[in-house]
Amino acid sequence: TVRRLQARAARRGYLTEVLHVFRHLLPAFVVKMSSDVLDTALKLPHVEYVEEDSYVFAQSIPWNLGRIVPAPGEAGAYSPPNKGELVEIYLLDTGVQSTHREIEGRVLVTDFESVPEEDGTRFHRQASKCDSHGTHMAGVVSGRDAGVARGTNVRSLRVLNCQGKGTVSGTLLGEPRCSEEAPPRPAGSSLLTLLSLSPGLEFINASLEARPSAPPVALLPFAGAYSRVLNAGCRRLAEAGVVLIAAAGNYKDDACLYSPASEPEVITVGATNSQDQPVSMGSLGTNFGRCVDVFAPGDDIIGASSDCSTCFTSQSGTSQAAAHVAG
Repeated sequence: TVRRLQARAARRGYLTEVLHVFRHLLPAFVVKMSSDVLDTALKLPHVEYVEEDSYVFAQSIPWNLGRIVPAPGEAGAYSPPNKGELVEIYLLDTGVQSTHREIEGRVLVTDFESVPEEDGTRFHRQASKCDSHGTHMAGVVSGRDAGVARGTNVRSLRVLNCQGKGTVSGTLLGEPRCSEEAPPRPAGSSLLTLLSLSPGLEFINASLEARPSAPPVALLPFAGAYSRVLNAGCRRLAEAGVVLIAAAGNYKDDACLYSPASEPEVITVGATNSQDQPVSMGSLGTNFGRCVDVFAPGDDIIGASSDCSTCFTSQSGTSQAAAHVAG
């Protein structure tokens, strides 16, 4: 199908650039082409639909731990039944400051980036800012002091740029590159190893096929406009046994209008505050509606800060709520 599209486009005088052919997740490919070739693509026998690549965005705006697992007779205490040692959580986000004391030795960071350029000619990349959202997410999931599942392993897959912006195609991709070792872990804890891969849902699916194990959790703390292909990728992973947790979105809108929140096979999470009310942040706030499966703490959540290896900060939003459910 790909070669046929290229041949037909060439006959009409148009060049096409095939960026990726999915081999595990979906019968699909990513191609850069002129809109004038769209009708040609749609007429190919095996093409069901064509979707323009679009953007997804991070969704961030300690009562929270006591709220999700209240211990009998101990109001406000956090005493989970286990620490999640046997679970791996794939975090699709910005970068992560893996040397932060909250998560040091618990996070495996790949070295491949598949993210769009930052907006604005005056934007300057700062490591602490580029890792802000992802570090906070990893801390909420598995931080030693403020984490929900303090023994879980986190695999960081960078699909969002320093401004918390990514693409649907970048979220889906996943191709092997070079080998990489996990960072040292404390004595008595398990060691993670993996191939360095480009981030995305296809990588998770390929990992399951290569090394079957206990079904992992995939945390998707971002939202974008409704995307049929992104939802299809999530559905395929769910069918393979992956538990997918997604942010409902911070737009005070119907979550069914956004992806991956609108996919029925994804657990979509809205955000509440310490009074168990939906989070509201001025003109923004948690999304709602029938596509939201559960609400979790998402207001003023304390977690690891990428500003320094011992810093903490508070963030709010459905990303934080989704991290609670993942943990």
